[in-house]
Amino acid sequence: MDMPNVQVVTESFSPSEIKKISEFMNKEKKHREWGWFIPMLRTLLLTGCRLSEVVNMKIEDIDIDNREWYFKGKGSKFRKTAFRDNELWKEIKSRIMDKDGKMFDKKYVFHMDYWKQGFKGIKGYKKGTKGIKGDYELGFQIVDYQRRFTTSGVYHKFKKMVEQLSLNEKLSPHSCRRFFITEMLKKTNGNIPLVAQL
Repeated sequence: MDMPNVQVVTESFSPSEIKKISEFMNKEKKHREWGWFIPMLRTLLLTGCRLSEVVNMKIEDIDIDNREWYFKGKGSKFRKTAFRDNELWKEIKSRIMDKDGKMFDKKYVFHMDYWKQGFKGIKGYKKGTKGIKGDYELGFQIVDYQRRFTTSGVYHKFKKMVEQLSLNEKLSPHSCRRFFITEMLKKTNGNIPLVAQL
């Protein structure tokens, strides 16, 4: 039977784009503007999970001893993924418990925590917090342990990164999932059942 000729758009990162993103994550991981976003971006790239799954990651769904994450995915299917990358696990763990090993009293791993520029006035941004360096030195921190980041908020931050790094404008957070699948197919010599399990 003749199959219809369907063109599927599968935008993913080129090797040069991934290199730019990797350098960007290493350089900006402690910057006040990007610090909250980079661990989420790393999670998207290294787990292949959907954006909605990452923003909804709950502490109670993390198996700390085995470095595994159990969650409800698309279609209400229960899924499991492992945090194999040490840098990623370090970032996740730091959002679950303090240095003494005490669990944080919150629901979501990625709770609302970011820096915002001060309100703009006639003479520029009004001071919000003293002694802070960088682009956001005239800003203030917003923290809410009971709220999580929204998918639209992370999506817009992703698009801002794409623009700042002059990447393909068609890229989206879902491109991280495509990148993960492609890389795993390469590493497993095209073992589709294994990649589907990963």
